[in-house]
Amino acid sequence: MAGPSKRSFASRLRKAFRDHVYDVDHVLYFEKPLDGGDNLRPLAAGDRVAHIATSVDDLGPLIDAFPKRAGYFREYVSRGITAFYATKDGKVLAYVFGTTEDFYDRHLWKNTVTVPPRHFFHFAGFVVPSSRGSSVSLYLLRKMYEHFRKQGISTAITTISSRNVPSWRLCLKLGYVQKPLAWDVYNVPGFTWSRPVPVRTWVTRAKKTGAGTKAEAPTGR
Repeated sequence: MAGPSKRSFASRLRKAFRDHVYDVDHVLYFEKPLDGGDNLRPLAAGDRVAHIATSVDDLGPLIDAFPKRAGYFREYVSRGITAFYATKDGKVLAYVFGTTEDFYDRHLWKNTVTVPPRHFFHFAGFVVPSSRGSSVSLYLLRKMYEHFRKQGISTAITTISSRNVPSWRLCLKLGYVQKPLAWDVYNVPGFTWSRPVPVRTWVTRAKKTGAGTKAEAPTGR
């Protein structure tokens, strides 16, 4: 009993330190060719509906569902960023944003992602708690890929915190490959900044171990 209690206390202490004193997050970069497929099962839309928002007028259901985030949604679309969201019976299940332009994240990580020609960058994906573990993420991402593929885009890119294991595991299943780009994001109360750094965590060939996840560098590193 003492062991788990000590581990639990240590975890809470580390989280409190990260939340209230000082934290460094390591952000990873991934790419996926849009013509590469994902080796996952075909999906029927069922009762789900995919929506594409390119203007503030298209954001009604998102703003109704997440009024506290309305400012972010309006800002992104006003910057020429496209919002994709899925609904079922009129309720929003998930959303994600995509852009073909260089993106400066002024709200979360304070880093700049350079988007090469014929690439698009997607970010700020979210799934409501009741739909997590369902296929709605895959459904919405495929709709987003289809949208950009029709515009002549060949490659999707995204960035994910190394701590966000569910997200990067999903990306690996979808055919994303980690690239040698990364940022450290520093947080102290009231202030965030970032800088490009060498990759410290490789997950492309991640293997499960009894202790959790062990990351191995790709061949040649």
